[in-house]
Amino acid sequence: MFGQARQKEGHSSISLGSWSGGLESGKLIYDNGQACWQGPKRSLTVSLECGSKETLHTVEEPSRCEYSA
Repeated sequence: MFGQARQKEGHSSISLGSWSGGLESGKLIYDNGQACWQGPKRSLTVSLECGSKETLHTVEEPSRCEYSA
């Protein structure tokens, strides 16, 4: 349903991971993204909240190559 998460930079993009199909405590988990240089594979956790609009509030990198939104 949600497929891939990507970070776009100019004409290129970097994979942040693929959605495994699960939903844990209102969070979508994307993993097995493109490997960071000398680091782990990228991953993204998206926290869902109900609201009147579909918006992305913030994106953070709490740990190296691990993103949260």
